[in-house]
Amino acid sequence: MDTTSTDTTSTDTTSTRRAIARRAIARRIATAVGLAAAFAIGVTVPSGAAPSTDGTSTAAITERGDTLLAARGVQKRSGDLEGTERLERTEAPAQTEGIAGGFVFVAITPYRTLDSRNYVDGFMFGGDEVVFSVLVDEFNVPRIPNTAVAVTYNLTVDGTVGAGFCAAFPGPALWPGNSSINWTGSRQTIANGGVAGIGRLDEDGQISIYCGPTSRSIGTDFILDITGYYF
Repeated sequence: MDTTSTDTTSTDTTSTRRAIARRAIARRIATAVGLAAAFAIGVTVPSGAAPSTDGTSTAAITERGDTLLAARGVQKRSGDLEGTERLERTEAPAQTEGIAGGFVFVAITPYRTLDSRNYVDGFMFGGDEVVFSVLVDEFNVPRIPNTAVAVTYNLTVDGTVGAGFCAAFPGPALWPGNSSINWTGSRQTIANGGVAGIGRLDEDGQISIYCGPTSRSIGTDFILDITGYYF
C-alpha cells in the first residue's frame, strides 16, 4: 500500500488548519488592540470592529505616533464646556485683516506643516483648538519667510467621528465663526483648500485650527499642507 500520498494529504491538511488558526488569532488580537485604543480616548467602537488598514478608520482604531504636540511647538487647549476662554489672546497683527492690495503671492512646492495623527494627543475633539507656526514643516525646518502675511493651504480631515467642522484662522485671534472644512459622519477622509491670514501668539507665522461644535462625541485628526504664501 502506498502511504506517501496519504501522508502528504495529512500534512497539507494540518498546515491549512494551522494557517486558519493563526489568522483567527491575529484577527482577535487586532480587534482587542482596536478596542483598547478606543477605550483610551473615549470613542465607542461597534462590537466586532477591527482596525482598518485603508486609511479611513476612526481615531479609535488609527495607529498613532508616540510624540506629544508640544514637541512640534504646538499649543493645544481642550474645549471648555462651560464656554470659558480656551487660549490667552493677544491682538492679531494688522496685516492679517486682509490680503488684498499690494501683497504678492508666491507659489511653492507644497510641504506638510502638521499631521495630528503623528501625535499621541493630536486627535481633536469638538471644542479643541491648536495654535502653531506654519513657517516650518513637520520637522521644524523653515520653509517660508517670516514676512509672510497669509498662506494658501490644503486642509484634510481623517478618521472623523460624528459630524463637525474645522476652521483655520490667524492665531491668536478669536475664532471668527468660519468653517474651512465640514464632515457629515464618521470614518470620513475629506480635503479642502483655502487661504488664511497668519498671526502671532508668541512667535511669527501662527495659525489656529479649531474643531467644532463643542462636543466630546465628535472629532477628527487633521493634516495641513502649505501650498503658497503672500507677503
